[in-house]
Amino acid sequence: MRKPNPALKWEFLPDVLTIGDAATILHMSNESIRLACVKGDIPAVKIGGTTWRISKAKLQAMFEGADTDER
Repeated sequence: MRKPNPALKWEFLPDVLTIGDAATILHMSNESIRLACVKGDIPAVKIGGTTWRISKAKLQAMFEGADTDER
């Protein structure tokens, strides 16, 4: 999974992110983010039948404690 843009200002993001928000932050496609949510690679909650929401705090924590190696 890619690292977020180093110029990213987490404090300006909403507390709950959409698939599109996460895709923009991580420079990935919406489909890649959705698949990562389905697989559990990104902690997310599915609301209704198709809507995913991602906690900004959990996403940020993934990268603050993550290894520096990119996949």
